[in-house]
Amino acid sequence: MEIIKETRMVEEIKGYKAYDGTIFKSKEECEKYESTANAVIINRFKQLVVKELEGCKITNWGNGLVGIGTDEDWYYALVEIKNESDLMTAQMYQKILGCGKHGFTEDMIGKRIIVSIGEAIYPRPKNGSQCMYNNCFVFGTIEEQVKLYEERLRKLEEE
Repeated sequence: MEIIKETRMVEEIKGYKAYDGTIFKSKEECEKYESTANAVIINRFKQLVVKELEGCKITNWGNGLVGIGTDEDWYYALVEIKNESDLMTAQMYQKILGCGKHGFTEDMIGKRIIVSIGEAIYPRPKNGSQCMYNNCFVFGTIEEQVKLYEERLRKLEEE
């Protein structure tokens, strides 16, 4: 006699985990929590914005950023990360938006960071419209951008 066996893998949903780690039993509760929490995080992030650089045209020069001229297609901002709480807010903001692989890091604490913010990946705000905070791409600190700009100018001079 031969024993016949069948192996089955059964997946059972035990709950739903919100982006901040909070666990819920129902999908609806989790979605409701995340939508409420998202609004709170977006408002906290807005408080980190020191200045909106509305109408600033940014030229991506390889792996970086150099600002020239003006353009109404994008909103840019200076964000100040004063402490770990601000850093966590900025990271959660970027996470809920699912924006880019470049993010806020611990070495940005105590610095001002240049970010793009706006309507979507390619925001096109109309004249006089308010920037919607549903996009975020981190370009880096002001110091990093100055260093990058200097390096690019030196390379141009050598050519």
